[in-house]
Amino acid sequence: MDINVLNTEKHEVKQLFNIQKEAFQEDFNKYQDYETRPVTEAYEDFLYKINHTQHYTIYYNNQIIGGLNIIKISPRHCRVYQFSLKPSFQNKEN
Repeated sequence: MDINVLNTEKHEVKQLFNIQKEAFQEDFNKYQDYETRPVTEAYEDFLYKINHTQHYTIYYNNQIIGGLNIIKISPRHCRVYQFSLKPSFQNKEN
């Protein structure tokens, strides 16, 4: 198993945007949550988030499978803002 987490690059953004929508679609269908809105987020807002926070791309065997967004909240503390993973890779062991 080869997993890498790397700084997000511009050529990955559209794929990560689609993964985010796919990853949260089931929750959106269940809860109809328009406020936190990872499914309904506009591409421009997603791009802003990538450009203004620490955003990482998750690779499995050289394939993009998700993204991780981290926000610095103080000089010594960060918070995982959002973690998106393709549904086919969720709930897997090893």
